[in-house]
Amino acid sequence: MGLSDLDRLIEPSRVRNYALMLLAGYLLLIVVLALAAEGGLDPAGKPLGADFIAFYSAADLALQGRAAEAYDFAALFAAHERAVPGTQHLFAWYYPPPFQLIVAPLARLPYLAALGLWVGVGLGLFLALVRRLTDHPWAPLLALAFPATLLNVLHGQNGFLNAALLGFGLLLLDRRPWVAGALLGLLVYKPHLGVLLPLLLAAQGRWRSFAAAAASALGLCAASWAMLGPEVWAAFLDNFGKLGAVIDGKLLPQAKIPTLFVAARELGAPSGLAYALHGGLALALAGLTVLAWRRPGPQRLKVALAVPAILSVSPYAFDYDLVLLAIPIALLAEHARRDELPAGAKAALVLAYFTPVAFSGLAQLTHVQLMPLGVLALYAAAWASLRRAAAAQAPLRSGNRVEQAPA
Repeated sequence: MGLSDLDRLIEPSRVRNYALMLLAGYLLLIVVLALAAEGGLDPAGKPLGADFIAFYSAADLALQGRAAEAYDFAALFAAHERAVPGTQHLFAWYYPPPFQLIVAPLARLPYLAALGLWVGVGLGLFLALVRRLTDHPWAPLLALAFPATLLNVLHGQNGFLNAALLGFGLLLLDRRPWVAGALLGLLVYKPHLGVLLPLLLAAQGRWRSFAAAAASALGLCAASWAMLGPEVWAAFLDNFGKLGAVIDGKLLPQAKIPTLFVAARELGAPSGLAYALHGGLALALAGLTVLAWRRPGPQRLKVALAVPAILSVSPYAFDYDLVLLAIPIALLAEHARRDELPAGAKAALVLAYFTPVAFSGLAQLTHVQLMPLGVLALYAAAWASLRRAAAAQAPLRSGNRVEQAPA
């Protein structure tokens, strides 16, 4: 069976029906978890929202004037227990101070109310982004059925906010360059998602967006310094030095980390080799993406190309971060409504769609981490689609130059 044969299996009605089944399963799972919960705890002793308790606890400490203690495990766990008595698990806080400033108001609400507000607003922003990416009537259904959506809801994570800032920021570059840059700069609270952005903005000479991004990033950092105190930055920088040892020492759930570094480590590669392999891939993707952004071609396909590259350059990411893949999936699917995609591109979209959950179980059982392949397959599909679209535009550009030559 060839790539074209796989593409033919992906029919619109089949896509819709599977999405409906997934969504029904999600709703059932959420209802079961809600009914099984006692005192805000699930049967495993974890708080509902799981990861969100780290956000809420850091926010609580910030409101008490003890923001720096969010990086102290004992103080953070004590805040967990105040939020959800009886919790048995520590959820560490590694984020820079700007994110603590963003979530601080949530601690003025009871834990479950804050969780509901956080997830509800984030999901609303995510669905608004999807509607901006495509006006297909099934798009909201597919977005809700996206496995990464479920992960963010269950874990109370920040993937929806990340997607909204990155997606709207990249989409607005042409029409609202200052606003676009300001949105992208706010990603300073999740800095590994912004590593490629300065290169991409510079590659296209988008200096207004570059300046706006720098201003909003510096402004948010300055606000956190002023409102939370300089000691929180000292604590963050001290803690940041320990994060590398945490990642390198396999102290995080490896099956949930979709990076080449972790994939190599899980196969037994020493740390140095794993970093070298990951670094080589990161440099290659950065170079190819910058080159593509400098060359002619539809900007929306360049955005589709940038997102999987952004997810691949850092050795640190989690499965809930893969909600960002909704951006290239939607852009490529929208492009397919007008132009034929290259062979295998539809199959790559489906693979990327299921990547956030399809390979986690396999990684837990076998220590073979295949999530990076789903991200790279989507990058390849975006690259091939952009090349085809740019080639189709080339005769038009050439014709315009010939017509304008006599003038």
